[in-house]
Amino acid sequence: MKTIIKILIVAFAFSSTYYANAQKLKSANSKEKENIKLVEFTKKDLKKIYYLATYNFYNDKFGEALPLFQKLLKNDPANSNLRYYIGVCYYHTNNFNASKEYLTIASENISNNYKDSVFEKNAPQQVFSYLELIDNIELKN
Repeated sequence: MKTIIKILIVAFAFSSTYYANAQKLKSANSKEKENIKLVEFTKKDLKKIYYLATYNFYNDKFGEALPLFQKLLKNDPANSNLRYYIGVCYYHTNNFNASKEYLTIASENISNNYKDSVFEKNAPQQVFSYLELIDNIELKN
């Protein structure tokens, strides 16, 4: 009988230690996940996403580029450069209403010194060319 009691005491001690460690691990994992969310958009990550998006864009893969530019825009909602790219992607996927919406907002911040970069906040002059193309399409319909 004493042996059974000793076994039960050891089992209880082991299980309570195991439970406490599991709670610490669970807490550490949730904090780790929070940290991952906080560093999700480092400058390096932004550059990688932008590079991939522009690579797809310039290789006429507008459907693949679009969600990447949208992801970047969520990180920087006032970025007219990203709005320009999204507008052009919509244009080439025949969604002219969405294209016009994004390009119109982008046209409010045009730069004569435009540099194609994830950190560029202004849109290039080509915004007006696409808006004109959309206007011509609307006139035909």
